[in-house]
Formats: sequence, structure tokens, C-alpha cells
Amino acid sequence: MLLIPYEGDWTISLRRGRRAQDACTHAHGLCAGPGVGSLRELLGVIGAYEWRRKSVEMPALGGNRIHPHYGVFSPVHSEYVDLVAETKLPAGDTAFDIGKGTGVLSAVLARRGVRRIVATDQEVRAVDCARDNAARLGLADGIDVRHALGTVA
Repeated sequence: MLLIPYEGDWTISLRRGRRAQDACTHAHGLCAGPGVGSLRELLGVIGAYEWRRKSVEMPALGGNRIHPHYGVFSPVHSEYVDLVAETKLPAGDTAFDIGKGTGVLSAVLARRGVRRIVATDQEVRAVDCARDNAARLGLADGIDVRHALGTVA
């Protein structure tokens, strides 16, 4: 495992160190102090930062974009999104999006006219991501994003 040293503000002495510093701050928040991290983790953090920064175009949302956060599945394969966008919806004005990740399915349902969506996830990063995306798309009023605590076996 290749380890990369960083300073107390996520500064990394590499050619593209500034991008890595921004990515680490987005993924992990403020740095607690100098340390080392694996190159594999750093590459994952940078990749996730680029997905969030550039976003993912969603044809099912009329070309609007979803901004995945670090640690949240990026909806790059939109087959399941298209399925929700095209499937006949049952009667009713409430839907549940369990394990909602970026919130893309909640957004599709809201755009299709579902008036109330309860979206849950066990991951705090996914909750923050879905709230951020709902707000960016102007759909926050109809999507109730909740942190669902898992059970211990």
C-alpha cells in the first residue's frame, strides 16, 4: 500500500496537490492534523470530488444534473432511473424511496407529480447528498429526507 503524507490542512506535496486538498476537505471536512493516507483512498476522494463538481446529467430529469457526494453511489448507469421514470405509478400521492443515495429516484418521482416522497438512508453522507440535490432541483418541499438508523443484530 502506497501512503501519501499530508499536512494539517490536507495539503499534499504533489503537482495537483490543490485539487487533492479541495477534494479531501469536501470528503472529510477539516483536517485534524498531519498524517498519512493511502493512495487508493486519495484517488477515490478525488474521483468523488470530480463527480460532485461536474455532476451527472439525468435525462429522466429533463437534463438536470445530480451532484453525488463522496461515499454515495453515482447514478452513472441510468437504467433503473429510466425504469422509475417510465413505469406506471400506482394511485396515491405518497412514495417511499428507501436507500435513496443521491435522491435521484425521489427527484424523478417528484417531477412525475408524486406530492410527498419520504426518502431514507442509513448513511449520513447520502442524507446530506439527497437534501442538497433536492434543493438544487427546487424539489425540497416535496421530498422528506430522513436518516434511518439501522438495527443491530
